[in-house]
Amino acid sequence: MADNGITFERWVSDVDPSPRFPLYTRANVGEVFPDPVFPFTRSVMMFSGAELGWRDAWARMGAFDPDEFRPDTMDTLGIAGGYCYLNASVIRLFGERAPGLSWQAMDEQFFGAQPGIPPYVEQPGDVRPDLSEKVGGWMGYVLTAESLPGPLADREATKRLREERPDPATLSDRELLDRSVALFDANFRHLFGEHIHT
Repeated sequence: MADNGITFERWVSDVDPSPRFPLYTRANVGEVFPDPVFPFTRSVMMFSGAELGWRDAWARMGAFDPDEFRPDTMDTLGIAGGYCYLNASVIRLFGERAPGLSWQAMDEQFFGAQPGIPPYVEQPGDVRPDLSEKVGGWMGYVLTAESLPGPLADREATKRLREERPDPATLSDRELLDRSVALFDANFRHLFGEHIHT
């Protein structure tokens, strides 16, 4: 416990691996999180921001139904030994459900050529013609869009946040923390979902 009454988990706790999507990797995410995840990152960003934002993007693309993921823990991301992992099974399944793609194409795009990676094995529930149709529609949008109104609106919103921010030197540690958490709660899930979608 810190002197200002702020508490965090002393260590970053591991996440139970997904039984439905069991293959995880440090490839790609190791560039973003090369070191162990800090407790503040774990408690504020990882589930409520990055995990749920990623799920929002998957649903928006049409690749997954939200109920395919566990409601109270991470499935698209994972933490083991304090390090962040990407769920390769989820990314591969997107490739299998997306018309014209494959799990191999997603492996190459996200992870590159690496030895010893097990091949994709189809699981019950993987084949979803209804979701493949939705992903196909989304891909049609991607290939014909002439502008990106979501990111453009987000750019203006984040500019306003910056312009309206108080001078950090005038805030106490507690006020800085509260402001940071409030900004994450209000914005990060949406912005991360838009990042993945884009």
